[in-house]
Amino acid sequence: MKRRLFLSIAIPRRINDAIGREVEKIRYGFTDEVRFIDDAERHITISFLGSQADEAMADISGAMAVARTFPAPTVSFDMITYGPRRGEPRMIWLNGDLETDKTLHELKEEVENRLIDGGISFQREYKRFQTHVTLAKMKTHEALPELSVPFRHSFVPESLDLMESHMSRTGATYELLQKMPFQVS
Repeated sequence: MKRRLFLSIAIPRRINDAIGREVEKIRYGFTDEVRFIDDAERHITISFLGSQADEAMADISGAMAVARTFPAPTVSFDMITYGPRRGEPRMIWLNGDLETDKTLHELKEEVENRLIDGGISFQREYKRFQTHVTLAKMKTHEALPELSVPFRHSFVPESLDLMESHMSRTGATYELLQKMPFQVS
């Protein structure tokens, strides 16, 4: 059986609640062409692994073990804007700050190197990592209101998570398959 998998960092409840309060303030400035993501589906994607066979699960788990040797990163957010940062906006993002981008890029590199060493085939991205949480997806980018909302909150995640994405007509839902704790200081 094949599974659509990705590695992510979960958003803690207190941060998710704060995000929800900001989303409520901005959502009425948009038409139905903008679909806001359910709060239970918010996360930071570290690596998208795509379709993987069940047989790959042990090697993926082995690569995730890098989290045990990686100091738990501080994740700091700074702004709600349109994403991606370049090109036509297709989403509304909660962006991480530059230091978070750098730290999570290092994590991404380490875990992806271990995935490749373990024989896991996936579409690797080599561009600079941009920490973001997708808050909404848009069918159009015409006549969008200005959007630049400061959001300065931080947290230290407990684990790197393996998630399965289940696609439907109404969007994706995610299932937690495994948690790999970060190194405890």
